[in-house]
Amino acid sequence: MFRRQEPPVMTGAVAFVLGSEARREVLARLADCDDSGRGIVAACDASESAVYDALGRLEDRGYVEETSEGAWRLTGAGRLVADTVERCERLDCVIGGDAEYWAAHDPTGLPAEFRRTIDRLECCEVVRSPDTDPYRAARRVERAIESATTVAIVAPIYSDRHAEALLETDAERRRLIMTPGMVDRLLEDEPAGPDTELGDLQIRVQPASISMTVTDGSLLFSLPTPDGSFDATSEVVAEGDAAIEWGRRLFEHYWERGTPVGQWIADEHPEALASENVHAPDVPDEVAGERSPEQE
Repeated sequence: MFRRQEPPVMTGAVAFVLGSEARREVLARLADCDDSGRGIVAACDASESAVYDALGRLEDRGYVEETSEGAWRLTGAGRLVADTVERCERLDCVIGGDAEYWAAHDPTGLPAEFRRTIDRLECCEVVRSPDTDPYRAARRVERAIESATTVAIVAPIYSDRHAEALLETDAERRRLIMTPGMVDRLLEDEPAGPDTELGDLQIRVQPASISMTVTDGSLLFSLPTPDGSFDATSEVVAEGDAAIEWGRRLFEHYWERGTPVGQWIADEHPEALASENVHAPDVPDEVAGERSPEQE
C-alpha cells in the first residue's frame, strides 16, 4: 500500500545542528560548496566517523542529500538551517564579546527588523568611560566624526563635544537627527535659536531611543539602560562593512520618517517663530522646505 511521505521534521532544527560540533562543521562546509564524503572529512576537524555520522543524521532530517555523482549537498531546508545557524554564531560573537554590556542595556527600542539582524555587528567592541577617564567613549565618537567623509548622527541628547566635532568636520555630507525632546530642551535653553551657522548640515526631528554615529568607516552607537536612561559612558563600536551598512540602513529608517527641523518647529512651536527675536535653525533652503515621503 502506498504511504504518503512525511515532510522533513523542522522542529528544533537549529538546536539539532548546534548540539553537535560535527554537524555544525558539515553543514558549514556544504553551505560553501557541494563536496564528497572524503572532501568533507578533510575540511572538518571532527573525526571521519563523526563526519559520516553527522551526514547520516543530517540526511535523516532532510537537510543534506547525496547526488547521483556521489557528492553531498544541502537541500532547500538545509540551506535555510545553515543560514540561521550562521546568524546564531554571529550573534553569539556580538553578545559574547561583552555580555555585561548587552545584559545591562535594552535593545527593545530598535525597529524589529534591525533588532533581528543585530548579528551584523559581529566583531564589535564596547568602549567604556571609566571614572579616571570620563570622556573616553565621547572621544572615540569625536575622532570618528573628525575623520569622516560622510557622517550621520542620531542624537537623543545634546553634547557640546559631539556638536563641535560635527560643525568643524570637513565631511562632504553631514546629517543629524534630533529627537523632539532634544529640540524642546534646546529651545528652552536658547529660545533665539543656535548662534552658530549650521552651513550644509541637514537636520530632521524624529523620535529615537538610541544614540548613533555612522560614518564611511565606522558605526558607533549606544543603547539605553532598561529604565530608559541614556548611557553616555559607553559606545558599541564596529568597523566591518556589514555593521556599517546595518547602521546606514538604520539611520535611513529614522531619516525617512523625520521632519525637517524648521518645519517641525513651525508645526510644534509656532509661538516661538511668532516672536521677532526667535528664529528657526539656519538650515539650507532645500532642507527646510523638504518633507519626508510619509508626510506628503
